[in-house]
Amino acid sequence: MKSVCLVVQNSYPADVRIRKYAQTLSTSGYKVFVIACRMPGQAYHECIDGVEVFRIPPSRSRAGKLRYVYEYGMFLLLAFVQLNILDIRLRFDVVHVNTLPDFLVFCAFIQKLAGRTVILDMHEVMPEFFMSKYSSDRDSRLVKALLVIEKLSMRFADRVITVNHSLKRLFETRVRPRESVEVIMNTTDSRVLQRYEKRPHSTFNCVYHGTVTEIYGVDLAIEGFVKACAGEAGMMCHIFGDGPHVSQLEKLVKRFGMQDQVLLHGAVPFNEMWEKLAEMDLGILACRRDIFTDLSFSNKLAEYVYLKIPVIHSDLTSIQYYFNDDEITYFKAGDTSDLAEKIRYACDNREAIAKKAEAAFLRYSEIEWGTMSRRYLELIQKSA
Repeated sequence: MKSVCLVVQNSYPADVRIRKYAQTLSTSGYKVFVIACRMPGQAYHECIDGVEVFRIPPSRSRAGKLRYVYEYGMFLLLAFVQLNILDIRLRFDVVHVNTLPDFLVFCAFIQKLAGRTVILDMHEVMPEFFMSKYSSDRDSRLVKALLVIEKLSMRFADRVITVNHSLKRLFETRVRPRESVEVIMNTTDSRVLQRYEKRPHSTFNCVYHGTVTEIYGVDLAIEGFVKACAGEAGMMCHIFGDGPHVSQLEKLVKRFGMQDQVLLHGAVPFNEMWEKLAEMDLGILACRRDIFTDLSFSNKLAEYVYLKIPVIHSDLTSIQYYFNDDEITYFKAGDTSDLAEKIRYACDNREAIAKKAEAAFLRYSEIEWGTMSRRYLELIQKSA
């Protein structure tokens, strides 16, 4: 039986993308092992749905630059040790390393020398991530160093995969001009997320669910909603999730005097979240545009589309590659007045936006996880 080891500096099974990879491999007859971060209260070693999980410190804390360097470097060292302890006994056929950081791929140095296949999965683009997070420009020493690390990491790997076509084009232009980068999108797994029937409700419910950080523009979504509803009692905005920007949102809602119509629910358990989505009429994804987000594709969007919830999204290039204006309603990124107009239109034209949601769902069949998982399996079969 072939064996695959997935390495990720994140929590497992909380990391949905890694969980889908592992379950796809396990149900297809592979022996699957995961090396991940050890969060408080988690066991060092356990078996989850047939997948053996080994956890090591440190976890990611979303702190300053020096903390990132320490955490990334320490995890690389410990992952190298853990991987080779396991490999002595198990002899992995494939090591699949997931970013960030890019250089985590070098934990598989010995396996590479031994002729085993090393896959690098570029979930994000590291130079642009730091340019966005720390307002750095491309000529800064940090970004130049990250570009060099990106190039070395991708050339070290035998195969490279990424999460959308915008990143594929970037990587093929910047690093691997003669070799194709495979796209395996992080779309919804119907085995995990079941479609709930819409439940009757009296209000028009807008929703955002996920991490609450400034980059995702939840404050913009709230401002657009407030302008659109102008205190109309039949409209509600629900925010589900936690994150570093929650306190700012609380102050914003209080300043607008909209505590009865903009509800901050905090983090909600997985199954409960999907039941609540059965009463939602419009997903608002107001992500700010910058050099990093314009290359991203939100898994929240895939979830709304799968559940046939109409979506208003900022006009990011990466999203418009997959969905057109007949499937998703776009607004000019950062423009809350334009967003308000689109929210108002959605509320007043529910049949029209429901047709858009149906069209988006049909388009989604081209990129849903069933298609992506088959693509992933083909890649592993060629590699093992």
